[in-house]
Amino acid sequence: MLAWLSEPAAHTEDRWSILNNSRTTTHNDPAQARYHMLLSALDSGWKVETPVYVRSDWSLKRKDAKVFHFVLRRDSIRMTTLLSVPDCEAVRQLIGDNGWALSPNGEA
Repeated sequence: MLAWLSEPAAHTEDRWSILNNSRTTTHNDPAQARYHMLLSALDSGWKVETPVYVRSDWSLKRKDAKVFHFVLRRDSIRMTTLLSVPDCEAVRQLIGDNGWALSPNGEA
């Protein structure tokens, strides 16, 4: 993804540092941990750019497992990044509640 700098690089944090700085809880469940990272990013001013991409999760042994890929933009620092969240009921609910469109080939 792209990272645009609006000020000199010495004064700009890495995009993952910005996302991770506001995460205060840890979870044993990777899906819940990534979901909470997404919520934290949204609370910190990141916005989801639709569509949300849904793909098979190649890293899992189950062939039917899915992962959601969120393109996040934060205009105040002119930065865009990608956050992947494994499929879980909470993330499906968040997508539905916000009316975010899924990629045309996405199945949710």
